Formats: sequence, C-alpha cells, structure tokens
Amino acid sequence: MVRSRSKDVSVATRRKRVRPRWVWLGFAVAASLGAAAPAAAAPFLYVADEAGGTVQEYDAASGALAPLRSAGVTGVNPLAVAVTPDGTSVYVVNSDFAPARGSISQYDVQADGSLRPKTQRTIFAGAEPDSIAVNPDGRAVYVTNFTDDTVSQYDIGPGGVLTATIPPTVATGGHPESVAVTPDGKSVYVAAGGGVSQYSVGTGDTLTPKKPPTVAAGSGPEEVAVSPDGKSAYVTDFGNTVAQFDIGAGGALRAKSRPTVATGNFPVGIAVSPDSRNVYVADHGDGQIAQYAATAQGLVLKTPETIAAATGPLDLAASPDGKHLYGTDNLTPPSGSLLEYDGGNGPGTLVPIGTGSVPFFSSPGSQPSGIAIGPLQIRFSCGTVLRFCTIGTTLAISGGSTTAVTFRTTAVRAAQLGILVQRLIGRRRVTIGRVPLGPQPTGRLKLRWNLRVNGHRLANGHYLLTLRIFDHERHLIALAHPVSITIR
Repeated sequence: MVRSRSKDVSVATRRKRVRPRWVWLGFAVAASLGAAAPAAAAPFLYVADEAGGTVQEYDAASGALAPLRSAGVTGVNPLAVAVTPDGTSVYVVNSDFAPARGSISQYDVQADGSLRPKTQRTIFAGAEPDSIAVNPDGRAVYVTNFTDDTVSQYDIGPGGVLTATIPPTVATGGHPESVAVTPDGKSVYVAAGGGVSQYSVGTGDTLTPKKPPTVAAGSGPEEVAVSPDGKSAYVTDFGNTVAQFDIGAGGALRAKSRPTVATGNFPVGIAVSPDSRNVYVADHGDGQIAQYAATAQGLVLKTPETIAAATGPLDLAASPDGKHLYGTDNLTPPSGSLLEYDGGNGPGTLVPIGTGSVPFFSSPGSQPSGIAIGPLQIRFSCGTVLRFCTIGTTLAISGGSTTAVTFRTTAVRAAQLGILVQRLIGRRRVTIGRVPLGPQPTGRLKLRWNLRVNGHRLANGHYLLTLRIFDHERHLIALAHPVSITIR
C-alpha cells in the first residue's frame, strides 16, 4: 500500500509504493466453507516486483504462499496491485519514476489464478502513479499520481478494460501517496501532503471534493485504509503515528477522541481484518508489524505489541477469510522477502507460518513492492461434465444494493446448469428455490447470479448454494458439493 522512495528510510528520501488493496475485501458479507465442501478456499495473491518489472502470482489456499507462473513483464517500476471484487481482473500500476506519464497494466485472471494480459494491455496514467483502489461496486478505479498531485479516474468496462472518465483527473493535496474507497462506494480518501483529501463519488463514479476538502493527518501521511464495517479510517504517518478517524454522515472524516496512536519507526503499510476488530501496521524502520485492537475510541496495542517482520516490511494484505496476513519486505538481501502469518482474525494475534518470511526472487535484482489478494475462491468437484468450478464469495451487500455471485468453470460438454438455494435454520435446511442458469456451451464459462430467487433478493442469513448439472432433457446428472455463505 505504500512505498518508500529509496531503501533509505529517512523522511527526506523516502519513496512510496503500494495502495490499500484491502479496502473492499469481505466488507459486507462473510463467506465460509460448508462442512461438505471437500476443497480448500483458494484466494490468489499478486505481488509487484518493482525492480524486476514483473507481477508475481501465488496460491494462498493452504495459508503458506505457493508460487504460480509469472505473468511476465508489466512496465517500468510496478508499485501497486489491485484486484476487482469479482476476482476476474488485476491491475498493476507502473510508476516509471520519471516526469513522463506512467501506465496501468491490465490482466484477466485465469481459473488457476494466473494472469493473462487483456487485449488492451495498458492504459496511460499520470506522472509517477503509485497507488490504486477499486470501487467495491466493481465499476470504477482510482489511481494516485505522485508528481501530478492528481487522482486519475477510470470506468471498468466490458471485460474489465479501463477507460478514462471525463474529467480524467481530480486535484489532490501535494504528492498523493495512497487511495481508499469506503465499503458503500460513496466516498474516496487520498493520503496527500499533510492530510487526507476526501471526495464524494458522484455521477459516472467521478470524484467531487467534500467540505472540508482536506482533514489533517500528521506531517507525512503514507497510507489510508478503511475498516470493512465502514465506520473508521486509519492513516499511517512517517512521524511514527497512525491518525484515526470516524466516518460520519456523508462519509466525512472526523478525528476520533484519541486522534493518533503511536507506532514504531516509519510506519507504512496498514491492513484491517474483515471483522474490523484488528489492525496491523508495518513499521518499516524497525522490521516489525505492530498489532492493534480496534475500539470505538481508537487503536489499542495488543499483547504482544509487535511481531518480527524480516528487515523492512512495506505493504500488508489480509486474506478475505481473515485467517492470514501477508506482506512484502524490500530490504532483506538479496531481493527482499514475502511475509506470511496465521491468526489474522479471531483473537487477532499473529503467528508466523514457518519462519514468517520466504525469499522473494523473480529475477536478478528483484524487489517486492505492492501486494493484493483476490476474493475467496472455493473449488469443488462437479462430476464428469465440468472439469472444475469456482465460486467467488465476495457478495457485496451494502445499503440494500448487491452485486452478483460469479461462477467460473470449464465445461467438457454442453449442459444445463442451475443453483439450488437453501437457507440454514439451526440444523435444518429450508429450500428457498431453484435458479436456472440455462444451457451452457462447451468451454470456459463465467456465470453470474444476482442473489435473487423468484425475483426476491435473499434476506440476511446463512445459506447453502449447490450447483446442479442437467442433460439436454433436464435430467439431473450431477451435483456440486454445497458452499456455505453468510449474508449480513
């Protein structure tokens, strides 16, 4: 989420790198595996290799990171990564560290988590773009431009391809470092200058400054993160504090009763757990992660207060189920490392997976920077008709609005598909209805369901979703293992 402008962590020479990709993960709905589901949740994680000019891919199904193949060259100095809420697109910000215009590389996410460049491989950004956030409604992207003192605005079009809006940019405070969007998608915050620029999201998902347009947040704000419950915002500051805000009516920020909390040296990355109860801060200058409990008054250090994090922790990302925390470290020789921990939810106290870090090496001189993790993917067997199926469980329900559940699968032969929807009441399963998805051809499929049964949206509660497979005469020939979701 943030980036330091050189390996010297002094304020005068720091350079930022990363964006708060954690803003949208699990912000309105918790998802879990049903007891019958035989396969593990498999979120995919992506890391920008700043020095190597690539984006690296990992499977995080077991908690420990397992490398996939690399998507290859992105652009010059890739710093930040973002994943769309449905997990189908990844965007990588290429800063270039020059007065010239930077760029954004665009990728499709394949079924195995690997990335494939979109037909339009890149789109221009401003000068030295360095952070990115996707609106939770999946319709817009915002990118900070460090040298331009602007935020670039993009629409997400068909196939996840970005298009600049009109106007293409809005002004920010000096040298904007990071950007975050509230869970309801109605407000955007940018850490810049000595404060946070705050905006309302208007027609066409373009930004309009709020009143006041800026709130104070220390001497060198680095990264801003919003709690998934939409009640709080936190900003790391190179003055060794975290500024704390309540999110009030209309998304306006208001300092908490305790406006700041102390950190270690040079805090940069910050992540909030899906339940909004735990906050983690990367103390870049101390080689540690500080652990906080979130209260109405602000953050309170846990016991233990910190956990070792290699040499120079930079960016952090929590898994969508809240069970793991991951990070990048750009100072451990020779090419930095990746951080991995258990226990990012529940009691919220981190425990290293193995030694807590693994070497990062994609090419000679590589250096990890931004990190992003996609939505929870649950794989399950679908018999002989479908090779595999996944269901994206980022069910974005907020204020009565809803996105869709996305099924992705590869069909060995043509078949009819549908969903059996059951509500869990205690130990009973009550059938709500059956949703036809219609006849589907052979090949790769992407199917979306708007969480409606017989025209009515599902109420809050616990549900089982079972993918059903029929032959051309509508005879049921296979059932997938049910997936349990919770709508809150």
